[in-house]
Amino acid sequence: MKKILLVPIFVVLIAVLSCLPQDAHAATTIDLKDKTSCQAAPLSGSWNATTSTCTIGNFTLNHGDSLTLDNSIFPNIFLTINGTLTNNGTITNIGYIINSGTINNLSGGTINNNNSGVIRNLSFVINYGTITNNSFGQITNIGTITNNSGGTITNNNTLNNYGTITNNSGGTIANNSFMSNLGTTTNFGTINNLNAIRNYGTITNNSGGTINSSDSIVNFSGGTITNNSGGTINNSFGNITNFGTINNNAGAKINNSGTIDNRCGGITNNSGIISGNPIVNSCTTTTLIADKDSYIIQDSPNVNQGSNSLLKVQQLRVMRSLVSFDLSPYESKHVSNAQLRLYPVGNGYNWGSGDTIEAHKLTTGWTEGNGFNATRGTGSGTTWNCAIDANITNSFANCKEHWNGGSFVASPTSSTLIVNNIKNILIGFNVTSDVNSFLDGNSTDNFGWIIKKTNENNSGSIWFASREYSNASFRPQLVITLSP
Repeated sequence: MKKILLVPIFVVLIAVLSCLPQDAHAATTIDLKDKTSCQAAPLSGSWNATTSTCTIGNFTLNHGDSLTLDNSIFPNIFLTINGTLTNNGTITNIGYIINSGTINNLSGGTINNNNSGVIRNLSFVINYGTITNNSFGQITNIGTITNNSGGTITNNNTLNNYGTITNNSGGTIANNSFMSNLGTTTNFGTINNLNAIRNYGTITNNSGGTINSSDSIVNFSGGTITNNSGGTINNSFGNITNFGTINNNAGAKINNSGTIDNRCGGITNNSGIISGNPIVNSCTTTTLIADKDSYIIQDSPNVNQGSNSLLKVQQLRVMRSLVSFDLSPYESKHVSNAQLRLYPVGNGYNWGSGDTIEAHKLTTGWTEGNGFNATRGTGSGTTWNCAIDANITNSFANCKEHWNGGSFVASPTSSTLIVNNIKNILIGFNVTSDVNSFLDGNSTDNFGWIIKKTNENNSGSIWFASREYSNASFRPQLVITLSP
């Protein structure tokens, strides 16, 4: 009787046990270090002995699995991903990972780039888990990195972005070392900067996005940082140095308890809120008006035009203009940019397909004078024959040495193209090098410039407003940007 009862009990026990959860997956540990480990399952990759490269296609690391790219045998071992690598386990890199496919790092996934490990992304990285670039590691992005909610990217060494990084809402990027952005970084989540961000590209902080910086952000020339409506930038005792453009748009906020320093060329456009410390402008742009000008005429070589309201440059009768500025207040300073600007109020419309005029650095001092056409003027002044004609009232050359149309450096400092429709618009000459030579502690060689046609045998006439012109805004300008 007892034997008969044991059989159904045993059957029931087996049925119950069969319904219990089974251990469906045993953890897999992969130490990728040579041909054998590359070609073995589960990687089943292809090995290139010449380059020490293991190439894989689609592959999945489950929870508890681990993959280590080990350089103990081949110091320059490579793992190339051509398919989709889905990671819910742990990837540790001390070699070179080249991603030409997709790395999908799930919420339970961890990627550690250790020692001298290099990760180069040429395609797509999608992160919901943890990516850590540790000491001496380097991550270079030429493709697209998307950091989603719950995802964390931590940089403890070098992160270079030439492509696109998008940090979505709920995502965190922590920069504890050096991050260079030469591409596009867009933030809807949180970026924490504890060291240095160098921006040569575009950083956009959108609604819900927060950038916290307690160290250095340098926005270089050509770089743009835009804080859009609903975005917040907290500069907490850090330093934001701007050589490019910072846009703080309506509805955006910058909390500045550190320093925002606009350097030469830096522009800050603010229609939002900037609270805390004011923006420092370390670079000053100044506009100077000519302190003397005139023009000289080849076929009227002893006539002075120092009081004329026009400065003429033309082929007919050959006319050249002279202009100078007082730079003595800026002695021994340095400029990052200097533009000589002239305003054409008349054009002979005889330039054909166009011709150039040039600015040459004068090498001899000259006197403006007070002559004006038929009114010869009195005292001294400049003429075609003389830098300083001692008596402009008469029709003789009253100087010991003739300068015959000006003493100037043969090579032009700058030139600009004139065409028939150039009128009522400022034209400019870059004279930065000349101005710095004037300010090098020897400003006694500041004699200004002579403006002439490149080819004075070609037709073409243009007339600029002089410093005597009725509209002061048209008068000759020298716009200088002082270096800090």
